[in-house]
Amino acid sequence: MSVFHFNPKGIFSSLLQRFNRPHKQKCSTLNEYISLYIKQIATGERQTERGRNYARSTVKTARYSLRQFIRFQEAAGRPYDFPDIDMAFYYDYTSFLKRKGYSINSVGKCIRDLKVILHAAEIEGLNTHTAWKEKRFKGIRVEADSIYLTRDDLRKMMAVDFSTLSPEHEQALDIFLVGVWTAQRISDYNHIKPEDFDNLRGITYLNIRQQKTGVKVSIPCNTALKTILEK
Repeated sequence: MSVFHFNPKGIFSSLLQRFNRPHKQKCSTLNEYISLYIKQIATGERQTERGRNYARSTVKTARYSLRQFIRFQEAAGRPYDFPDIDMAFYYDYTSFLKRKGYSINSVGKCIRDLKVILHAAEIEGLNTHTAWKEKRFKGIRVEADSIYLTRDDLRKMMAVDFSTLSPEHEQALDIFLVGVWTAQRISDYNHIKPEDFDNLRGITYLNIRQQKTGVKVSIPCNTALKTILEK
């Protein structure tokens, strides 16, 4: 194991500070590499395979997921380096996350994000240990229950009389319905501007460049959506 000056009470705060601290030295430990990786995807120094910057939402979820690894080390009272990431670690780490009340999908996300880090470090010649490639070392994902609203449900929601409620209630419903009628992520429809609309052959289109994928989409606006946006 690489030498690591470990302070059980200070590892969490010190590593979180490193997430936003410039790195001038080459990383020698897994924790140092995680810190550098988070900084690079946040600033654009490290990009996706398509040569694009990582979306803010992606950076945010990766940062949160990898913080759990830091918290696990704090709870274990020791640091974990590249040679320590094996099946014994996998069982300990997933058990730790489950005890914290994480769902199967959330535990799986933490494992997958850690494997992304390990893979990147391998490509860069920093990680020569391959126990994490074991088939059982995987982020499990299960199908979640799909809860949906019918068009009749939506009509009832739009027919609510807000005269006895606050303007904030009406605005909250409107924002929710914009998400329904555009079928976009909240990070995309939260920033709609008047110049994002075009009219082609009598049909109004909303043009959005998705933050996560960078893809530009054109969404035809139905009457319900136009009513809300005009309001």
